[in-house]
Amino acid sequence: LFLNATHRLPRLERIGDLLMALPADLVTAAWMHYGNALRIAGQYQEAERALERAAARPASDLQTRVELLEVRAALHRNTGRLDSAARFLVSALKAQTSVSPSIVRTCNLLGLVALEAGDRPEALRFFKTALQLVVPDGPFDVVASTGHNLAEALIAEGRYGAASAALMFVEPYYLRLTSARLMAKAE
Repeated sequence: LFLNATHRLPRLERIGDLLMALPADLVTAAWMHYGNALRIAGQYQEAERALERAAARPASDLQTRVELLEVRAALHRNTGRLDSAARFLVSALKAQTSVSPSIVRTCNLLGLVALEAGDRPEALRFFKTALQLVVPDGPFDVVASTGHNLAEALIAEGRYGAASAALMFVEPYYLRLTSARLMAKAE
């Protein structure tokens, strides 16, 4: 049955023909997710190539553009290129014109880059800003992750009371997460 069905499909001379038939945002997102999977697997050169292909495509969807900048920043962070990681995230921040869950995530990621660059005061500023921008229906995992990162930075500064207050603020968000989601965020 499958063989008969494939004979009825139009013949594509190249895979590029198929890609041209798909919406640009879909192809961009596919390359981005593929590149992110390679990044997580530690295949940084292949991830770089896939993310460059995603970036070379037009994307009209703001969320796709922002997420692509964040994934590229994550790759640069993984490979020790903190300056360019920060530039990608600043571009993502500038692209977002209103308060949204993604702006909270972007501020959290900027805080992580600053923390890894040794700029704890800047990291704290980004983590605090992220938590101030939390919207009522925002994703629980982003808020919990940001609160955790803030608490970690405060503990590193010896500000235990402030770290405790930060954890108390995000505790309701932790309670809404499933254990599987928490494990996935451990990466």
